Amino acid sequence: MIRNAVPRSIWMSIGENDPLVPARGQKLSIPIVQKLLNIDSEKGDTKGEITTYKGIGGTELVTEIRDAGHEFPVASIPKMVEFFKRNVKGGSGNDRSSSQNQRAQKSRSPVRCRSGF
Repeated sequence: MIRNAVPRSIWMSIGENDPLVPARGQKLSIPIVQKLLNIDSEKGDTKGEITTYKGIGGTELVTEIRDAGHEFPVASIPKMVEFFKRNVKGGSGNDRSSSQNQRAQKSRSPVRCRSGF
């Protein structure tokens, strides 16, 4: 972890039957990200296989836990596009101090968690 790094929004797509990147290990990273983004794990909004959590400074964590393997989740592309539209470089963060906002506006972009695609 990088100390004093600007928080980033994250989309995590996990295949329950992934033979290359076991889901169990991927799921262990969810509480770590929730802690970094100051997310209450009880306050996620779940719709089907996707749960969205709101984090500090306008960030969000999206977890997509699919009954699938290692293949790319093509059906999720429209939702991913909306995620990246909401989390663009230079986006605003309502809960940040002005110095944090300035840093975020210079460098804000989502972190893309990929599992070997």
